[in-house]
Amino acid sequence: MKRTAKISNDSQGRKIIRFSTEVEIEEYVDVDVRVLLDDVIDDIIDNMDDDVLNEVLKKKGRSTIVPFEMPGLEFKRHLCDLLGLGYHANRDQILNTLNERI
Repeated sequence: MKRTAKISNDSQGRKIIRFSTEVEIEEYVDVDVRVLLDDVIDDIIDNMDDDVLNEVLKKKGRSTIVPFEMPGLEFKRHLCDLLGLGYHANRDQILNTLNERI
């Protein structure tokens, strides 16, 4: 059995991985599978747990997901972290900071 994988770009600049496998039955069969990496990555992200995705985003210095279902105090701490405020910030300070950045 012979397996190969080639990476190329399509006409829109997206990455394509082409997997080929030759299997000996009575003759050689060439199986050609094309996968768009954008679609694969979207599927992976859609299936990731929010906590894992937040950790990946934090490591890359990006914004994180705000889980609105978390309890009030934990949600306030999350907002304070996102806005660079201390946990002592009151509601008005949080809202004013949000208004300044919108």
